[in-house]
Amino acid sequence: MRGLLWDLGGVLLRTEDPGPRQRLAARFGLTRAQLEDLVFNSPTGLAAQRGDMPARDHLAAVAAQLGLDAAAWREFWRQFWAGDRVDAHLVAWLEARKPRYRLGLLSNAWDTTRAWLARQPRLAALWDVVVISAEVGKMKPDPAIYRHALAQMDLPPEAVLFVDDNLANVAAARALGLTAIRFTDPAALSQALVAHGLPGL
Repeated sequence: MRGLLWDLGGVLLRTEDPGPRQRLAARFGLTRAQLEDLVFNSPTGLAAQRGDMPARDHLAAVAAQLGLDAAAWREFWRQFWAGDRVDAHLVAWLEARKPRYRLGLLSNAWDTTRAWLARQPRLAALWDVVVISAEVGKMKPDPAIYRHALAQMDLPPEAVLFVDDNLANVAAARALGLTAIRFTDPAALSQALVAHGLPGL
């Protein structure tokens, strides 16, 4: 194993406090899952992740659908992310691996992600390679985006361990020859890492 390729949302960045999103959803007569689907998995949300439209246009469409003016939208967006945290323990684990492994980030995300990452200096400093779907025009589980990431890392698939919370993304990675772990929680991830010959968390 010479490379570690990790997902961002749902793995390194997670909703640790669901309360803010649940309260937002209730205001609009939605469940939390429905609200998250509107933000991430609506037609415009997926188009933004593919790079087919700027994130600002997608977010304007969400604001219009919810009937929010600019001020109300800013407050909505602040609350939407209020329960999310970067897992500092996972970051520290990756920092300790950095001298020995090439580290890559592979994220289905909007064109605003690299700027967000730059505002998280400790997280941003981890990566040798950052691959964002909106920038390359492909989304996991499309094999092309994994091949792109591997080419950027300059490693063959059998030398890379991939971690993602989405089962389809994990299956696609395995089909290409990567070792892949589906993230469910830190304890299970720790056990899986040890099973693959790496230190636990």
